[in-house]
Amino acid sequence: MRQALQTSGLLTLSGARWRSLAGLAILLAAVVAQAIQSSGLVEPLRLEAIGLTTLVIAVAWVRLMPRPGVLGVAVLGGATVVLMLLLPGTGAVIGVIAAIGNAGLRLPVRTGAIVSTALGLAFIAADGFSSHWSSLVNLAFTGTGLAFSYVATASVRRVREERERAEALLAELVRTRDAQVEAAALGERARIAREIHDVLAHTLSALAV
Repeated sequence: MRQALQTSGLLTLSGARWRSLAGLAILLAAVVAQAIQSSGLVEPLRLEAIGLTTLVIAVAWVRLMPRPGVLGVAVLGGATVVLMLLLPGTGAVIGVIAAIGNAGLRLPVRTGAIVSTALGLAFIAADGFSSHWSSLVNLAFTGTGLAFSYVATASVRRVREERERAEALLAELVRTRDAQVEAAALGERARIAREIHDVLAHTLSALAV
């Protein structure tokens, strides 16, 4: 049964979905923990904005799982940029990495690069604004980490595409080989039929004589 599920891709899809939901749970836990720690320092209106932004992130995250598109990635990334302005911390970082990862892994190459670059620059700007540009080194590390996220996911996508292309070529080679074997068998049958025909013709001629 497990082998059949792996062949159909259902088990892989289920595993990807569970990993995605686990990532969302970690993001929400980080945001809740930061909000609780900052509850006495942040005005209620800002907490409501944080809650609304987190809800947008969760909806966009769930919508990205089956069929990610440019709009979904942009909404998720934009919401995490807003979250970084409202509540700087781990939750926003997880969200923007997820958005950039989806852009590199599932969007067309050129579109993914443009979207990832825009989201990365916007997030670094939000991080710098939140920290009052107090540490350019941290911003440089953040930018490097986001760039690495895109490069890593784009590399995974390229490897996956190459593997699929190799599997398609192998299947085509197998089909070609089967066709060649079938053609050789047909040729051999035709040769045998001609020989039988010639033998019968000679035999009948001899009998007639």
